[in-house]
Amino acid sequence: MIDIQTVIDKSNEMSPLWMRMDLDKRLYYLDKYVMKDTKGAVVSDIINVTLNLPATFAAHVQSSLMGAEEQVKVMGEMLAEDVPLKIERLIRAMLDAANALLLARGEPALGPFITEQLDIRGRAAARLTFRKNGSALVAEMGLIDTRHFVFEPDRNGGMAWGASTTWRSPSTVNLEYPDAKASGTQLVAITDVWDAVSNEVYMGGFSGTGTSIKPAQIGGVGPHTYGETPIVFREVPMGSMLKDADALAHRGESIFFLIRDLIPELNRLASILQTLNLESVHGPMEYASEEGPQATPPEYADASGIGRITSVGKGAIRRIDTGDIKAAGRLMQTILSRMIQTGSLSLTDFGSLSFPLSAVALVQLGEASGQVFLPRLGAKGLLMQGIAEMAVRQMIQLGGSLEIGTVGHRQTFNTSVLKGKYDTTFVYTVKAPETDAALIAIADSMRLFMDDDTIATKILKLPNPKEVRAKRRIDEAERISPGIKQYRTAQALLDEGREVEAEIMAAELGITIEQLEAGEVVPPKAVEEPRPNVGNDLALFPGTREFSNTRATQLAGEPREEVGEAT
Repeated sequence: MIDIQTVIDKSNEMSPLWMRMDLDKRLYYLDKYVMKDTKGAVVSDIINVTLNLPATFAAHVQSSLMGAEEQVKVMGEMLAEDVPLKIERLIRAMLDAANALLLARGEPALGPFITEQLDIRGRAAARLTFRKNGSALVAEMGLIDTRHFVFEPDRNGGMAWGASTTWRSPSTVNLEYPDAKASGTQLVAITDVWDAVSNEVYMGGFSGTGTSIKPAQIGGVGPHTYGETPIVFREVPMGSMLKDADALAHRGESIFFLIRDLIPELNRLASILQTLNLESVHGPMEYASEEGPQATPPEYADASGIGRITSVGKGAIRRIDTGDIKAAGRLMQTILSRMIQTGSLSLTDFGSLSFPLSAVALVQLGEASGQVFLPRLGAKGLLMQGIAEMAVRQMIQLGGSLEIGTVGHRQTFNTSVLKGKYDTTFVYTVKAPETDAALIAIADSMRLFMDDDTIATKILKLPNPKEVRAKRRIDEAERISPGIKQYRTAQALLDEGREVEAEIMAAELGITIEQLEAGEVVPPKAVEEPRPNVGNDLALFPGTREFSNTRATQLAGEPREEVGEAT
């Protein structure tokens, strides 16, 4: 087991990255903007405005990513035809069971949590372990916030160890760890440390600022038999991939990295414009008198703030006009708006266009906005792939027959189906009705040049092309065979309780209503065609004497003798 001081030292190394994450969180949470001057002092008497652009941007991105279509593909050599589909269904059942347990515990589902992590933190991690509850296999999915997570990779591409911190109420901590003896009303930091052989839990956390308090051990499961650190981690491939000493703070960037410094400037401009708007209604005034600057303004005059009245004389200091501030404000607003759209989403993505676009234009715009989504969808796919592969390894290790899935939808399987050489991949595609319609139009035009499988996978990007093809064959069978259509219609009438109509159709099929209910079909009797009378009409068959005589008679123009008469 690693020493807890190693965890604390690693957290201090992460300080630059965590400072960036904290800045992104403030944008995400719409922390109130406060204008400051060039020396960092708060500017007084300003109407500070906080625009909702970063939260709106994040909401649109997360909604699109959470609505992305998921494709689970299992491909390998020497696999029976039905094995990939069985493994895919098993992986989905495992994920459904894990999500059901998370929701029952009041936590978010895995998909939305990972999406938010990749968007705001720029990386995501999850812990997966299995335990048996009677005949059922329970998938324990631990959601890890990577702002409070440190790890060390091993030489084989896995994870040597990983440690995450969460905050819980003292009562919750004492319920799970009786030796903790937590007290008070403040949330308690709990650090969960895993490596390839054991798991230990500590009360206390790390901050990454050099002021961490060494946690006190309170429990843990001790040694485990997973044979690896059961944590999967993936980073968004956006930002810096340089090897400089200060590159860590720029790795795995969030969705705000292109507009992080522009948002405060937009808030500053909005604050200035709003302050000017108010001053145009209640602006500053001068009070001229023989006493000059020493004069006391009337009692109704406010001597400070917006609408203030200032006494002046011959030596009064006046503002020098430095240009049209309103024109400068409009220009700056145009620049900021353009740059923010370039670094985030366009008006099309926000649904602000009032005119229709062609199919090609819609696809092009969808691909342009995909530049924001694709790196995160790719990272999500790799993370889910790692979770699925880890789940397979653990289930094979358990061995035998296992039962997994949500209540009412559990399926029993033998772990032998999981053995073999194959790859599991997760592919995500952002879908929108407008883009779907455009892709369908393009797919129709490409059927002259591409096969159905390529169109379904590459152009339409269907989440489950194998199942779609199977369903299409079922529909085509009904179009090809009138009998199949008749039989299915009769079954549907029977299911709806319309027995008289079903019996009529069954009679037309040549079966009884009882056979229809039992799913039995009597094959139609073969119609026996009449055989030719060979003995009386041998003249029809070349090679026989009768045929030769008949042919000779026809050539001579003489009447043919009846077959069978003596000559």
